[in-house]
Amino acid sequence: MTGRLVVLEGIDGCGKETQIRMLKESMEFSLYKYPTKNYRMLNDYLDKKIT
Repeated sequence: MTGRLVVLEGIDGCGKETQIRMLKESMEFSLYKYPTKNYRMLNDYLDKKIT
């Protein structure tokens, strides 16, 4: 099975945490939160520098 990238974004209070909790209950995955806008870890992952 290949990996998949799911991104949840939205304004404060729109239900992102609720959706993450529901996903966690139904599947196994790694969660990365991005509190800043530099996206370095995401870019490294997409460029296959990290797994």
